[in-house]
Amino acid sequence: MIYRFTQQEAEPLAMGQLSASACHSGSLRKRARILSELAGVHPDIQDGVELRALVCEADQFSLEGDILRVEGAAFQARLFSSYRPGDIEKLFLFIACAGVFEYEREPIFDVYADLWGSAYVDALLELLRRKLERECPPGPGFRLTRAFGPGFYGMALQQVGKFFQLLPAGEIGVSLKGTLMIPLKSYTGMYLSLREGLSLSTRDCRDCIGNAAGCAYCRNRPPSSQGDSWITPSAEKGEDEP
Repeated sequence: MIYRFTQQEAEPLAMGQLSASACHSGSLRKRARILSELAGVHPDIQDGVELRALVCEADQFSLEGDILRVEGAAFQARLFSSYRPGDIEKLFLFIACAGVFEYEREPIFDVYADLWGSAYVDALLELLRRKLERECPPGPGFRLTRAFGPGFYGMALQQVGKFFQLLPAGEIGVSLKGTLMIPLKSYTGMYLSLREGLSLSTRDCRDCIGNAAGCAYCRNRPPSSQGDSWITPSAEKGEDEP
């Protein structure tokens, strides 16, 4: 199934994500400057926005320790060992792309264009989650988690290729070079229909590919954050990290 979303649908979520990030950028003057410069770049990147996602629902799978087997592919993540058979009702595999945001103009423009691209990816994944929740609602006692994929929860980046084996990514114009998806503002992963009371909790910092200084999750997560609220997929980790 291919889902497409309009820029207008994604705009409030993308802008909200950028505003939240700017709030952690130092002085009020600096925050205002960043938001103003982001707004100035926005008209020039709109033509590159194309929000689409390729999704496959899987209700036939098996869970064995930290291995989740789907359609002959074995996805490994430390997260899976937190669950027992029956804790996952069904899952959705997906490949999503927000468009093309690569420019070769002045460096500051390229940086802000990249920020917009990341924000649109995050908005796309949240819109897709809401769409799936409406069209394929979880059964009683289950709820749909946010998206996660390779690079998080102990799932190695090399597993990106397994999603491409199961999903015809070319149908939405996405290709794979090594572990790099093209266009760059693409994301692959899954949503779980997970038993209520469970979450995507795991202490994952030791396997994270980033670092605290450069991680928006570590910098921006409010101390009171709980549950599977919308957190930037490109920066999220487990909910229980120290």
